[in-house]
Amino acid sequence: MIKSINDVKPNFIWVSLGLPKQERWINRYKGFLSINFLIGVGAAFDFHTGAVKRAPIFFQKIGLEWLYRTFFEKRLIVRQIRGFKFMFNTILNK
Repeated sequence: MIKSINDVKPNFIWVSLGLPKQERWINRYKGFLSINFLIGVGAAFDFHTGAVKRAPIFFQKIGLEWLYRTFFEKRLIVRQIRGFKFMFNTILNK
């Protein structure tokens, strides 16, 4: 995979695996890639293709779309807990 990416010589890669998988992937492979930018985009592609329904504008504007989605998509509860653990561990270990 790394060789294939480096052979193409992209300027950037969008990583859409969700938190914290995409951050782990970026951390693991960034040193092996000849690339300028690795960007974690989460569910952005799912939103743009219509695969995932967006929260109402109100929730988007106040930055709580994640909370709205978690309420209606129970599978996200575990992901949110892992994400908060990852965030706090990262902050406390730096």
